[in-house]
Amino acid sequence: MAEVDISPKDLARQAWLMYSIGISMIVARVVSQIMRVGWKRIAVDDYMMLLYTALVITIIRSVQGLGGNGFTEAEIASMSPSDIAQHIENAKFVNISEQTMLCTIYSLKACMLMIYSRLTMGLKEQMAVRFLAGYVTVGFIVTEIVMVSSCVPYTRYWMVPVGDQFIDQCAFYQHYSIAQAVFNTTSDAMMLAIPIPLLLRSTLPKKQKVAMVIIFGMGIFVIISAILSKAISLMPDNIDSITYAFWYIREASVAIYVANLPLLWPNIHRLISWISHKTGLSTSMTGTGRGSQHDGTALRDREVRSTVRRKSQRLIDEEEGRAWGGNGSPAGSIRPTRKASNASKASANSIGGILKEDTFEVRITESNTSMGSRAQGFREQEPEYNVTIT
Repeated sequence: MAEVDISPKDLARQAWLMYSIGISMIVARVVSQIMRVGWKRIAVDDYMMLLYTALVITIIRSVQGLGGNGFTEAEIASMSPSDIAQHIENAKFVNISEQTMLCTIYSLKACMLMIYSRLTMGLKEQMAVRFLAGYVTVGFIVTEIVMVSSCVPYTRYWMVPVGDQFIDQCAFYQHYSIAQAVFNTTSDAMMLAIPIPLLLRSTLPKKQKVAMVIIFGMGIFVIISAILSKAISLMPDNIDSITYAFWYIREASVAIYVANLPLLWPNIHRLISWISHKTGLSTSMTGTGRGSQHDGTALRDREVRSTVRRKSQRLIDEEEGRAWGGNGSPAGSIRPTRKASNASKASANSIGGILKEDTFEVRITESNTSMGSRAQGFREQEPEYNVTIT
């Protein structure tokens, strides 16, 4: 048996740290949804996040104590009845943690697919999303079938002794680990490939594109974590190591971040704008502001020719208000632009996500009027602005 190189306390500390970040995102997301649509309109994918809590608790509990049922009959013969009872209890938590991990990662996949479905509505990528949804469904069903059929009866997963001929499948989950790794990593890779064309063709500003790339790039770490967790658990030298549990926690936690950040983006953008405004870091229009010029000129005209970009809200789901755009969303849309006939422009614009650029002649007329009075005290002349768009 290999020596345990990482302590359960280290696992617990890292798990609770990553959990606190993930659960904070979940709470912020649910509160945001409640404020927009109310309790009765919370979507199914909001409730799916609750599985994450069960996963963290069961993984931490499963690595405590004496371990599961991965012992030969000769080793079990030298154990006391209390030790055997402890192994049975731990083996149950190992099985529960595997089930909660499977349900958690596939629930997160479902959350991302719901986002993708709303995001690609009316686009050719919608077909790819439907195919991926089918593949994810098949992967979940097949993985569950492999788990149930690899160890019969199912209670043998926590039986002590399990039997030397069943130890590979009922104690170390070999067939299940292979099936889970194959479907999990391949579906994650396909899920990363869908947003890339949308980002390349989108009208988002460069900074926002970079932010989206970073968010989706975190999915690469999720894939790496999934591969490492299964590779470590399948290596004979790591049979007794709990290192795989570290990568389980990292995979699930980062997947939680990736699934929640897009839905929290409008709130994050509003927060950044508010901080910038309070700290004076926000950009302002070049020119004279209120009370900035009082040179005695009674009337000044300035003509400004500028390109005005209309911001069209990207309403992924108008009824629920679940959008990457929405109120307070950043300018631009991840939804790519495409040519449309005059007859379809109105309906296309009502869907959202299409940016249109028009050029206007803008005339700004500034006049100074006296605002002084005895009641208010003396005040300098304040400019008044009249804007005419032609």
